[in-house]
Amino acid sequence: MQARLADIAELTMGSAPSSRTGGDARFVQIKDLRPGRRSLVAGPAPAVDRASPIQRGDVLLAARGDPAPVAVADEDIWGAFPTADIYLIRARPQMADAGYVLAFLRSPKAQSALREPTGGTLLPRISKKALDELEIELPPLERQRQIGALALLLDRRAALLERRLEAERRWRDQLLNQLIQAS
Repeated sequence: MQARLADIAELTMGSAPSSRTGGDARFVQIKDLRPGRRSLVAGPAPAVDRASPIQRGDVLLAARGDPAPVAVADEDIWGAFPTADIYLIRARPQMADAGYVLAFLRSPKAQSALREPTGGTLLPRISKKALDELEIELPPLERQRQIGALALLLDRRAALLERRLEAERRWRDQLLNQLIQAS
């Protein structure tokens, strides 16, 4: 079965943080879609009606990038707000599994379909209309859950490998520095 993404999920565009100082609202930027490399911006809560804090299971899609980064919200960013270059996708649980939506949005088919309407612009941006109209393959919900669980498991594995690689680099640099200092 196929459906439009807008028919199986609530889709909202993030908002720009206010230039006013103060406030304890947190904002997720495109660079924050990779776990372990987050530096959320703080500021006043957004004043626009469409602003929705990120919840467990929300899928975040960068409006820019090739391929466009996609992530499922984890506890580190629950309650934060997506910035203007991020779409918040909240799957309707009776119709679609969030992990499956994540896996589908990462697929070459979905990435290609989202890029088509941008044409040859220098810094292409995925339009809200393209996202709304994106046709998504919908296997039975139990199969979606299986695929989604695997996608989330592989994400956790990738995050652990990235952390290990970063630790290896720090160890390498420290060891070389000690050897140089001892010379």
